Amino acid sequence: MRALIFMTIAFSMLFLIRCGTENTLDSNGNTDGLQSTFSSINSEVIQKQCAVSGCHGGGSASAGLSLASDVAYDNLVNVTSTENPSLKRVNPGNSAQSYLIFKLNGDGTSVMPPSGALSSVIISTIRQWIDNGAKNN
Repeated sequence: MRALIFMTIAFSMLFLIRCGTENTLDSNGNTDGLQSTFSSINSEVIQKQCAVSGCHGGGSASAGLSLASDVAYDNLVNVTSTENPSLKRVNPGNSAQSYLIFKLNGDGTSVMPPSGALSSVIISTIRQWIDNGAKNN
């Protein structure tokens, strides 16, 4: 019986420690330097994970979607998705109806980036930016 109690306490402690190290958003939308602004998301996520050679960077951008820094915002926000024309790539104020979120989560489509899904914290930060109006800030 003591062993069972010990194991239960030990497992609970490990679980709490793990939860304590999970990145979370603060009240300003910050996490490890990532903010829910386009400039932060663009520099820390899009340019490092998406706008790379062979993907959405360079002259032969995948699916014709260039995410080069100077055109990323204009190519994402209020632009109809070519893969799912019933959705905007980014629908300001409505992340649930933004194709970008479908792609990041792999909801009914392939997950992006193909090298591996972004963390839930990063996706939540992108959702927050979209739900706050997807401003070019």
